Amino acid sequence: MAKTEEYRREALLEDGGRVTIRAIEPTDRDRLRAAFHRLSAESVALRFMQAKRDLSEGELSYFVEPDFERHVALVATVGADQDEKIVGVGRYIRLDGEGRPGSAELALAVIDDYQGRGLGAYLLEELAGIAVESGIERFEAEVLAANARVLRLFEHCGYGVTPEHVGSGMLHVSLRLPQSKGQKGASGT
Repeated sequence: MAKTEEYRREALLEDGGRVTIRAIEPTDRDRLRAAFHRLSAESVALRFMQAKRDLSEGELSYFVEPDFERHVALVATVGADQDEKIVGVGRYIRLDGEGRPGSAELALAVIDDYQGRGLGAYLLEELAGIAVESGIERFEAEVLAANARVLRLFEHCGYGVTPEHVGSGMLHVSLRLPQSKGQKGASGT
């Protein structure tokens, strides 16, 4: 496999649309901010668990400059060159330093126009493949109990899912990743 920061794949969505899934780059800063502004207020609140009008400069730097060892991030894009737009983002951050070896925190965001088309499943599966190759056994995520779409994605991804109520409408979800290439993943392959 190529180095993660050189990662690039083409994906066919459930409705026949095509996207490129690739490693995020520092040059994606403006594209990421534009993608954030195309999210509905509801999608922002479900992803960030609060109302938010913009991403700070610090958040943008953090999001577009992962180290691709501890912090891995992929984007789904449409278009090319100056017309390229981010329509989805997936990332994980290893939790080894927090006393949880083999675990990584997972975060996904898909622009509203691309939700329900299989893009979240593609991002999850691609991240899982990278994670397994680097020794990660499970993804963990804090999810609002009201986030039915992502909870359905997790339930149907083909990985062992364990949700746990942690209060205030929050769930802590653990996804047990397949440890061999033959096990079922998000797209059923």
